[in-house]
Amino acid sequence: MNTLQTKAIRATERFCEHRGCKILATKREGTAGFSADVVAEDTDGTICFIDVTVTERSQGELPNAGSQRVAWEIAAADWLAENEYAVDRMIRFDRCDLLVVGGGDRALLRYARDVLSGRL
Repeated sequence: MNTLQTKAIRATERFCEHRGCKILATKREGTAGFSADVVAEDTDGTICFIDVTVTERSQGELPNAGSQRVAWEIAAADWLAENEYAVDRMIRFDRCDLLVVGGGDRALLRYARDVLSGRL
């Protein structure tokens, strides 16, 4: 994993913690090739699987949030199978996109909750 992605994951963790979330795991590799960059517990007890993307301003705009529903669900199922702590919990798939600006010391952060809702 490159250092820019690592910084983006750390920034997402800080953002989630600032909102009152508890970080449960980072960079969880799923069997379907999808990795949940951050797994967090929201203030209401919901387990959030968060995909983190990062783009430098010189490379373009914030990425378009595409759907990888099956891969996300398999990654979540793998994590849930290994963590008895998460019994009887709601889950949600979130996305955090960062656009690095200002020479790399600042970023625009876009956080989208429940990105797979309504997409069956």
